[in-house]
This record gives sequence, structure tokens and C-alpha cells, in this order.
Amino acid sequence: MGNPLDEIRNKKNRVIVGIETGNTIGRIGAAAVDVTGHGDDTLIDFMAYNSVTMSPELVATLQALKVSDDFDSEDTAGINFLILHQISSLYQDLLDQIDGDAEEIDLIGLKCMEIARNVFPENPAVLSEMTGAIVATHFSIRSEDGEENPVPVDEQILQSMVDGIAKKFDLDKEAREAVCVAMLANESLCWQGSGSGPSKRSGCSGQDKNAGLFGEFFFPA
Repeated sequence: MGNPLDEIRNKKNRVIVGIETGNTIGRIGAAAVDVTGHGDDTLIDFMAYNSVTMSPELVATLQALKVSDDFDSEDTAGINFLILHQISSLYQDLLDQIDGDAEEIDLIGLKCMEIARNVFPENPAVLSEMTGAIVATHFSIRSEDGEENPVPVDEQILQSMVDGIAKKFDLDKEAREAVCVAMLANESLCWQGSGSGPSKRSGCSGQDKNAGLFGEFFFPA
């Protein structure tokens, strides 16, 4: 059985959904794009953007989590469940918006929400199972051999790549950030080396010894 990441990377066009959870507390955004190539040869066709506003109660809980040590594992598990539900619902709404189905999505790029010492979703593999799609997240710049410490990156690093599409489609800041997350997923995918097949959780390995953009990939069963 071939490596599904190789299959996606070798496609002429890839449909990628970028999900941004972290830059505006209380709001989650998702963008669908059709992508060809990578790096300087990237061509992006914007398909759709949607967002969801969290309930005031959940926003208040997240704000409290920033400053309080009173949350135990059961509390954070409850928060994680609610955030996963919001992301999954938003993803389905986006599919409806583009009149597509899950089989048409090649990859989900996910920017996790980081609050204090907590990261949501706690386990991106759960989102992969819920959506039936491969999820790329935890992006960083490092060398293939891992000898240098990875440098975490966010969507700001690819802002210039989406400037053209942002102007063409008059995208606001939130939509642009979601598109950038999709581009992070695309770039990390294109650094993925060939192999016998991924594990349930697979780190990107580059095609040479140079530093590159890497991510962790999570696969549905």
C-alpha cells in the first residue's frame, strides 16, 4: 500500500482546508483552497471561507483558563470536546458551502489554539477521525535529520504568498489567516519524503538535508 501523503503530493491539484483557531479568541475560521505546486511555484484558487463564533460561556471559560490554575484534566477535557465539536461543525458547513463532500478534501491544515500550557484540540488524531481527512499541524522549521532544534512557525510566515489571492477576492484578515494555514499544510506536505506508509502520527521528513517546513500528520483509521 502506498503512502497517502505521496499520493496527495503527486496530484496536480490539491484541495486543502485551513483551519485557524488561535488568533481571535472566541472565533474559529476555515478556508478551502485549490492548490497547485509549492514554494515559489504555488498557484492558489480560493474556494470559500466560513467562520463560527463560540458561545459567550465558552469564551469566558477560555479567558479564565489563561489566568487560573483551578482547571483540572476533566475541565480541560470538556473544553477540548466543545472546541472539537465547533471545528467539526464548521468543517461540515464549509463542505456544504463548496457543495463538496469529505472525499474531495485532500488535506486539513490545523492551527491549534494555545492557552496557557494547554493546546486545543489536545489530540489532532481525533479531528482526523471525525472528518475522515488527514490533518497536518504543529508546523516548524527544522532540518531533516533533526539535529537542530525545531523552530515553531505560524501562518504569518506565508502572508506574502497569499497577498495576491487576498486582494483578488478581497479577503479580510481572518480569511487570509485561514488560507495561510492551508498553505502551511501544503508546504509541509511537499517536504514529506517517500516511505512504506505513515503511522497514525507521522512527522514530516524532508527530501534533502536542508532546513524546511515540517509538520505532524494525523491519519484516520
